[in-house]
Amino acid sequence: MRIVKIIIYRIRLPFKRPFAHARSFRRETENIISESLTDRGVSGFGEGVPRDYVTGETPDSAVRYLSQQNYSFLSDEIPSLEEGIRRLRAWEIDVRRQGEVFPGAARCALGLSLLDALTRSYGVGIGEIARSAEGLLQEGRRASRVRYSAVCSGGSVASVIATLLKYRLYNFVSAKVKVGWSERRDLLFTRLARRILGRATDIRVDANGAWDTRTAITMIGKLEKYRISSIEEPLMPRYRGDLPRVRESVRIPIMLDESACDRDQLTQAIESGSCDMVNIRLSKCGGFFASLEMANILRERGLGYQLGCQVGESGILSAAGRHFAFLVPGIRHVEGSYDRHLLEQNLTEEDPTFGYGGWASPLRGPGLGVTVKREILDKYTVEKHEIELREEPVHRRARLHV
Repeated sequence: MRIVKIIIYRIRLPFKRPFAHARSFRRETENIISESLTDRGVSGFGEGVPRDYVTGETPDSAVRYLSQQNYSFLSDEIPSLEEGIRRLRAWEIDVRRQGEVFPGAARCALGLSLLDALTRSYGVGIGEIARSAEGLLQEGRRASRVRYSAVCSGGSVASVIATLLKYRLYNFVSAKVKVGWSERRDLLFTRLARRILGRATDIRVDANGAWDTRTAITMIGKLEKYRISSIEEPLMPRYRGDLPRVRESVRIPIMLDESACDRDQLTQAIESGSCDMVNIRLSKCGGFFASLEMANILRERGLGYQLGCQVGESGILSAAGRHFAFLVPGIRHVEGSYDRHLLEQNLTEEDPTFGYGGWASPLRGPGLGVTVKREILDKYTVEKHEIELREEPVHRRARLHV
C-alpha cells in the first residue's frame, strides 16, 4: 500500500446556535479536513480545528503547513498495519514548534486521515490498533460504553438556565461551566449549575485563561463553596509562570489546557508542579498517537487527564475521540460528540452524537467507523489543495495543485 495523494479542504460549518466563552464567540467553525488516498483507491479522512488562542494556528497557517509538509515518511510502500502504525506514530511525536505556533490541528488532520486510510486498507477499525501501539496502552478489559460530559457556555442568564435545565433532563452526571466573564457572572453561573444540576453532579469550571494571578486565587477561593472538582486553565498566557503559586494557594485541583499542547509543555508543567491534570484534545495535541503519548506520561506521573474537544468538531473528530475514549483507561471526563446538537449539517453519514445521559457505544467498521458525505464536504469547502506524492528512486516529491 502507498499513499499517492493528499487533499486539503478548508471548510466552514455553521452552528445551530452561537457558542461563547471568555475568549471567543462563534456562530460557525472553520476546520481543516485532510483526505489521504492510497494506490488501492482507499480514502481516509482526518480533521483539525485550528484556534489561534489554543495553539497559535489559523486556518491559513494550517493549510500552509500541510502544503509545505515533508512527506518523505510516506516514501516507501507500507507492507503491514504494524509498520504503518510505527511510522505514523514516529511522525506524530517528532514535531517542533514554529515560534509561538504549535501545528497541532494541521498535524491532527493529516495524521487521522493517514490512520483512517491505513486501517481501512487492512480492514480493521481504529479501536483494534492496541496490538500495534506497544507502550501506549494498558492491557485490560475495555468498557462497553462511555459517558460524555456536558459543557455550559455563556450567554444571557435565561439561556444559561435553559441549558442547565436541559442537561438535568438529559440526565448528565458531570458538566463544565465556562467562567472568566466577571466575578458576578462567574459566581452566578456556577451557583445556578449547582442548584439546577444537583448535589451529586460533578461540576468543574473553565476560565479559558481569563484571569491574572491575584484574580485567579481570589475567584477559585470563592468557587470552593460550590464543590468544584477542577478549575481549567485559570491564568492568562503572560501569567502562566505563576501556575505553581496558584496551585499551592487553592484547594481546587488545577487542570491545564491551552498551556499544555505538546509533550515539551506537558513535561515542563509536570516538573514545575503547575497542575493536577490536563485536558487532552486530539486537535490541540497533534493527533491520535501524540495524545496517547501525553495520556501515558500523565498516567505514569500519577496525574489525571480528561478527553476534551474543540468547539465545532464534525463527525470525523468526534469518531476519533470516541475511539480514544475507549482505548485509554482512567479518563476523568469525556467531552465531544455534540454533532447533532451544535452543527446545522454534519460531514458524516453516521451520527456519533452521544445519547441520553451522555452515554455512547463504540463505533464499528473499518478505519474511524464513519463515512464522509462528499456532497456536504463540497458544499462547505471554501478552499481546496491537492498534493500528489510522486514515487521516485530515493523519495517522493509533493506537487501541489490549488
